[in-house]
Amino acid sequence: MKKTDISIKNITIASIKRHTTQPFDFKYSDIYENDKVILNERVGNQINFEDGEELICSTIINDSIWSVLTTRRIITLEGVGKVEHYLSGLKRRDAGDFKGYSKQEYTKGFLHFDDDKIIPYFIETGKASMIMIYGVNTTTQQL
Repeated sequence: MKKTDISIKNITIASIKRHTTQPFDFKYSDIYENDKVILNERVGNQINFEDGEELICSTIINDSIWSVLTTRRIITLEGVGKVEHYLSGLKRRDAGDFKGYSKQEYTKGFLHFDDDKIIPYFIETGKASMIMIYGVNTTTQQL
């Protein structure tokens, strides 16, 4: 039985919360339990949600460097180039230096899909990294 976007969102957010140290008040990363309006204000209405698609989490460094995870897609803006891809068909992921050994506040990982597309995504380093890492991992397991 195919899961609904709401059930995928609930399962993913529960997983993120289990694996992330509280409080969830990080500099760049957010979990979205309710409101898409807040996200659209932060990224300038650059995301058009499909009918029923749910927002899960984001890493927003500034208005031109961000990644957003939904129940269906990963969407990244790096400078002027926005890229997005459906999460189904993910075959490999690289989370970059998510532990922050190099002392950066964020890192860039890559998602490699069955159609040979490689999509970058941003991850806040340290404790906050679990938001995007478990977001991507859990969402793709549900599809």
